[in-house]
Amino acid sequence: MLTRQPVAPRVLSMNLFSNMQKNILKQWDNATRYGKFPHMGSNSNHIFGKARMLVYRSNNEWLVLIELIIFLYGIDNFTNLIYAFGNKLKSPGFFDENIMQGATEDYRKLIGGIHIPEEVRITIDSNESWCPDLHDFALSVNGTTKRFSYSLEDYLNKNIQVPIEKDEQCIRETKAVVRMLSESLSEDELFFPEDKLLLLIGKEKLSKFLKVWDWENPGLGDMDIPSDSPSLVRLASAISENRPGDYFCSQDETNTHWSKWPDENPLYWKK
Repeated sequence: MLTRQPVAPRVLSMNLFSNMQKNILKQWDNATRYGKFPHMGSNSNHIFGKARMLVYRSNNEWLVLIELIIFLYGIDNFTNLIYAFGNKLKSPGFFDENIMQGATEDYRKLIGGIHIPEEVRITIDSNESWCPDLHDFALSVNGTTKRFSYSLEDYLNKNIQVPIEKDEQCIRETKAVVRMLSESLSEDELFFPEDKLLLLIGKEKLSKFLKVWDWENPGLGDMDIPSDSPSLVRLASAISENRPGDYFCSQDETNTHWSKWPDENPLYWKK
């Protein structure tokens, strides 16, 4: 039976929040309860690499976009999961899985990101999964195929575990590659261009309020919720007060790095 990990006492009373801050946190909490808020841990469905949050605001609208770089076993490929939240969105949460999972090669070149190129995919048996050579493999980056060569020392310097023997299902090899890429590639190589993201959401006229790399993300399901997170409470406050400089997240709080989510218990992060 899963049990919630012990956490430090929180002193976060909703009664002290403004109405806008309450509404933001309520939307995030509801999304978490219905599985529509992002989860950072790796599991049998995907391998988590890196996360980015973009916040936009106008006089009467706010928008938060959370983007996860993952390897998704369902499509046996890399993909960028987009979660959109805002007071003008009809369905806050996971954004249009058809765009992310049903993308053609031409669409991927247009939007960017990393993917297994078609010339590599056609060499993989239909009953098998992509199994990269840890030290020499090819990927499409923003539409251009590139070769990557990493030594054992490169992996160890990033604190990435490398399997001694080949895993029959290639999970450990793929996990090591995903984590290495998340540590090595630039923001422009990993994440979608900000202007194209806004165009996809239909919010291209909004101005950027904040870019966030560090926050305390809740665990899986409703065992943790965003309003339990001091950093997300501060973010909701900064948005509601229109003061981006008010946001901060201490290194003790942040858990957006893949190393914070242990492989043996990916539901919870290591405090």
